[in-house]
Amino acid sequence: YLDFYRLAVDAMDDHKVSVVDSDYRYRIANRRYSRDTGLPKEEIIGKTVAEILGNGTFQSIKSYIDRCFAGESIEYSNWFEYPETGKRYMDISYYPLRNKSGQIDSIAGIIKDKTDVKLAEVSLDEEKKKYQSLYNSIRDAILVVNIHREIIDCNPAFLELFGYSLDEIQGKPTSILYTSIEEHNQVG
Repeated sequence: YLDFYRLAVDAMDDHKVSVVDSDYRYRIANRRYSRDTGLPKEEIIGKTVAEILGNGTFQSIKSYIDRCFAGESIEYSNWFEYPETGKRYMDISYYPLRNKSGQIDSIAGIIKDKTDVKLAEVSLDEEKKKYQSLYNSIRDAILVVNIHREIIDCNPAFLELFGYSLDEIQGKPTSILYTSIEEHNQVG
């Protein structure tokens, strides 16, 4: 079964998978881990995390690894610099592995590169800020309503023109903005 397990772990090409012992030495590293570090697996196995990732990176993740050795499953995300792939945003999970006597003697690390997703989120946030700035600075009144003609949002120019606060009108029907129900129905 161990050979089957190693083959399965090695086949996980979209995740970096490693097993580290209590001396912070690699016992297992899959093909993706090898590719992203730029080192053959034979040069990773037996080396410490600090030797492979650098002391700075090791120090930044050591507290998570130690918590895992204390029995806690860990999940977090962060930016890391890799020699072969550059700066990458990674989702990281550490799981304690117990030996036959029940003692935690190593941990499994599963790392998923989420850089593309994170960059898309950052880009979306930047676009949202630009839109919000434009929306707030337009001097024409803008009202946003849903298909039931209930008020969802409006810009500051609208509030200034009509003398309302957003809290007063949000969720209310647009009919409150007209002098009569007939006028509201006529406008459509």
